[in-house]
Amino acid sequence: MKKVCAWLLFVAFVAAVGIGIRLRCDYKPPGHVVLGVVDGDTIKIRYGGVEESVRLLGVDTPETVHPDIPPEPYGAEATAFTKRLLQGEKVVLRFGRKQRDRYGRLLAFVYRTSDNQLVNLEIIRCGFGRVYGVDFPKRGQFIKAQREAQSAKKGIWGSSD
Repeated sequence: MKKVCAWLLFVAFVAAVGIGIRLRCDYKPPGHVVLGVVDGDTIKIRYGGVEESVRLLGVDTPETVHPDIPPEPYGAEATAFTKRLLQGEKVVLRFGRKQRDRYGRLLAFVYRTSDNQLVNLEIIRCGFGRVYGVDFPKRGQFIKAQREAQSAKKGIWGSSD
């Protein structure tokens, strides 16, 4: 019995050391690499080995690259803000009811892996976008963040345009 316990302890120790070495040496956090920001509410990521566009759910930012609409006030600022949030980051996607829109973009809530921040909500909280859509999880949080940004006259809510 003592030999069996000693053997089990030895195996457990070796496994723990092996896991520890593996975590330190070659652990890669989960997530998808952000390749770029198209505009305030659309990003490019590496997904399934290919480059994909992701439209952030629940938020709409002023246009900067729409083919039929000229750049809107605060569009460049919203794009720059999203770049600051996601430059060099990895993200995790949480999909809504539909995984893709009519343009083929992924539709998702985007979380930074470094701090689990919900990027879609942060854009609204800081006044660089407005709530978009009527039926999605966390909509109440998005509405509350938008009202606070409006009250504080942040970003688009401070514009006189």
